[in-house]
Amino acid sequence: MRGMMIRWIAASGCAASGCAAAAVAIAVVGFGSAAEDSPARRRFAILGSVNNSGYIDVCGCKDKEVRQGSLSRRMTLVRELRAGDVPFLLLDGGSAFFSLRDNPKPFEREQWLAKARIIVEAYNEMGYDALALGNADLKFGLGVLQDLKKRAKFPFLSANFVDAEGKPIFEPCIIREIAGIRVGILGLTIPVNPRYLAEFAPGASIRDPIETAKAVVEERKKDADLWFALSHLSEEANRDLARKVPEIPFILDPNIIFGSHGVYITEAQRCHERVEGTAILRTDGEGARLTWLDVEVARIGAGFETAPELLRLEKGFFLEALPKDLIAAAGGKGNAYSVTRISIEPHFLPDPMIEGWIETFKKEPGALPVDLPREAPSIVYVGGEACKSCHEEQYDTWLGSAHARAFQTLVDRGDQRRMDCIGCHTLGFGQAFIDPAEAPKWANVQCESCHGTNPKHLEDPKKFPWRTVTRNDCLVCHNKEQTRVDFQHDAFLKVRCPHMTEKR
Repeated sequence: MRGMMIRWIAASGCAASGCAAAAVAIAVVGFGSAAEDSPARRRFAILGSVNNSGYIDVCGCKDKEVRQGSLSRRMTLVRELRAGDVPFLLLDGGSAFFSLRDNPKPFEREQWLAKARIIVEAYNEMGYDALALGNADLKFGLGVLQDLKKRAKFPFLSANFVDAEGKPIFEPCIIREIAGIRVGILGLTIPVNPRYLAEFAPGASIRDPIETAKAVVEERKKDADLWFALSHLSEEANRDLARKVPEIPFILDPNIIFGSHGVYITEAQRCHERVEGTAILRTDGEGARLTWLDVEVARIGAGFETAPELLRLEKGFFLEALPKDLIAAAGGKGNAYSVTRISIEPHFLPDPMIEGWIETFKKEPGALPVDLPREAPSIVYVGGEACKSCHEEQYDTWLGSAHARAFQTLVDRGDQRRMDCIGCHTLGFGQAFIDPAEAPKWANVQCESCHGTNPKHLEDPKKFPWRTVTRNDCLVCHNKEQTRVDFQHDAFLKVRCPHMTEKR
């Protein structure tokens, strides 16, 4: 990633007396030791997921015409963000591997375990920095979870989940350096029914999460300038954490109310709640949406402020549209942050390698290889000009359409570098190119935007014909989540190749 430096400071050593993990959430904990002026403003972000609930593909809303999510789209989003100028940590708030709502039937056991393997490997490829332990992660027992940890290239965190001797079973916290700031990342696990715990983790116990958080932050305060807590606790417990451990100004809450997980958040305002000096953040589960927390630090030890215009809770991802000076936008005092919910929509094109793993699973879960293939199938875009010589009439029709001017509409508004816009105004963003600076080369909605890629068609058109464009191809961009208007296929379909019938 351009302009970014992240390195390990410490991977363990958080075993403070009373250390225990009880919940998973992302929280920005205040700066350590004494307040001090920093020589320059430093900006970085947290990209957070929570309650993935064993999902590898799109979310489970069967009644939705366009469904969000999938690990392969998430991978593309992460790659696009890494091409940007804001360095970020990638964290998961827990309950990632197994369903929150159901328990596996005997014949489903191997399927669930295969999906958990895909999740770990996908997180490895995305470059996750840490994952906190959620209660659903224990559904197959501690032994299975430890086997998954061996596959992971990132630490599992839980400060209050301890063995019979009172020692943390997983790392309580890690400390990473990003943008010149030492960031402590703390994991907490929600206390669960003792009978459940005895069945799935014999001899283990879950200590008081808030007392544990206090102990960890106090013990490691000289090692970290700033703390984030991955706190997989109930809503009320995280509010209590905010009041009693004020060093934590941000918490990613797993949306547990009265002991039950809420997977989706219908009221956007619930995605950001202030409790005294702490911001509690929530986002949808099943991989449907992620939280982007953008932090600007001018003075270590000062508090964090925001402004309504910096809370992008329901309109998609506006990284390039955010002010370059968050502190000024938030009133010019102390440090500042913005919050954005990123909906994983179809315009985030699937990463071919991870998509291949998912397709292998769908065909036959038991056929999942021990070592997943690391070579992704190449995706070649030839561009609309390559189609012109044989399809001149169709090409001329396209030239007269709005699709042929799609990128210019972004240029006219100054939005030509906005990653939430480029995907629907160019060809192949996320596959053909990643850096927004290359967008002009791939400008406009071209033939392959709708028909898909098929480079062998140039070699033998009859043997390798183009597939038919369907309504679902249009919904990649023309969906209500993105446009805020219902898509009427026949009324909105202005681009018709001359040989197409009026109805499909």
